[in-house]
Amino acid sequence: MDNFKNIKGSQIFEGNIQDFLKFLDQKKGEVSKNGNIGMEIIDLLFKGAKKGQERYNPSEEKPELQQASITLQKELSPVQGNVEIEGLSGEQKKNAEAVVAALNKYGIVNPLTQKAILSVIGKESGFVPQDEISYANTSNDRIRMIFGKRVADLSDQELTDLKRNETAFWDKVYGGRYGNDNKGDGSKYRGRGFNGLTFKSNYKKYGRLLKENGVNVDIVANPDRVNDVGIAAEINALYFLNGLTNKSSKKKFGNDDPNDFTSFDKALGAAVNANAGWGKDILGGRDYRAAQAYAAKFDIADIQSMA
Repeated sequence: MDNFKNIKGSQIFEGNIQDFLKFLDQKKGEVSKNGNIGMEIIDLLFKGAKKGQERYNPSEEKPELQQASITLQKELSPVQGNVEIEGLSGEQKKNAEAVVAALNKYGIVNPLTQKAILSVIGKESGFVPQDEISYANTSNDRIRMIFGKRVADLSDQELTDLKRNETAFWDKVYGGRYGNDNKGDGSKYRGRGFNGLTFKSNYKKYGRLLKENGVNVDIVANPDRVNDVGIAAEINALYFLNGLTNKSSKKKFGNDDPNDFTSFDKALGAAVNANAGWGKDILGGRDYRAAQAYAAKFDIADIQSMA
């Protein structure tokens, strides 16, 4: 491990990918004498260099290797620093720390990106994983603004009656879409967790990804488990890992992956947009302003640009 610690990010960037592979090949011989962890790290780097974006299973890594992978990714991030959670305390602060730990686990290590995601979660759930709130006391105008054509066929009286019946309301706004094919699915698979995981197809998708990454829980059969802090933090990380590698994110904000950002404003815009849906124009909107305000609760210590 001592030899591996001496491999600096600046060395890795000296030359093209072929030079990088040659560099790693040389290092294999150096670290193999000092234990298997060093060899596993080099093999992991070879796999990444040769196969590009092919996914590997973080849960299969030894803890020492997983931490070394996180350290390496931080060293290669264009921005380095540590997010400090200054404006939260108690349960909320503990939950925010769980969110950061999950982001690190899945390789989202850029502190600007982490702060942006924390800001989105703050305005969504206040760091208390929860069911999507009832709309029983929400004005009809606000409901129409949120759900648009899904309630456009209802008169004000019909909408008033509907919002008093939660199961019927959720089926009206979420039923028949994205896997919600059965009666009651709209309510069963309404928004939950830190960032409002919604629709049966998403519960299936992230349930599968959880299992692939060593978290053995069936959130399709037991959707309330999405509100467990640890599970909510894992789903949140997987969600943004997916959202911030989306081609729409590159088109709108110029990033190839979640760690590319060198501007907090761009990172925040991408995180808000990924959470709201890429079809929406969020810049300057209510969600963006709310996340921007929440960002004041976080700071980044020892921030430095590595670009």
